[in-house]
Amino acid sequence: MRITIHPDGRITTHGDDLSRAVLEALWQGGGASNGAVRARLEAVGRAVAPTTVSTTLSRLCADGIVMRDARTRTYTARWTRAQYLLAVLRRVADALRGGGGL
Repeated sequence: MRITIHPDGRITTHGDDLSRAVLEALWQGGGASNGAVRARLEAVGRAVAPTTVSTTLSRLCADGIVMRDARTRTYTARWTRAQYLLAVLRRVADALRGGGGL
């Protein structure tokens, strides 16, 4: 995620929208396969290619936010909404302090 702090004080985030949508799909119904996550996204009007969903899930797994059960091929969110929001807020706070990593 990239955060921009504008001269007028507005803060915008970039690159986080799809990850958040995928997490919402997992929080909505528990563990889900790649196809089920994609179907949940489409149900809320978000058409996404299967490879895009797969890449997003893989990145969330690499970050430790989501885990994959190799036996059932399902993904489950390891973080709650509150934990995710806290991580986003920490990034915003770091950006406001002039910290790196964004």
